Amino acid sequence: MVDADALLNRIETARDWAQGEAQRHRMAHEAGAKREPDRELAIAYLAITSTLNKILEVPSRG
Repeated sequence: MVDADALLNRIETARDWAQGEAQRHRMAHEAGAKREPDRELAIAYLAITSTLNKILEVPSRG
């Protein structure tokens, strides 16, 4: 079983990764990359980041 601190650390790590991916895809889109749907991926990663931020904002119940 995963303890609360470990779970929060994993959520924070996932959020940081998603933020980085969003930035990378946004920059690729702005640079005119044609290989991937960069704009759509950036939006998806921003949505993931937002969701994880909301999870992290919930006050602990302990």
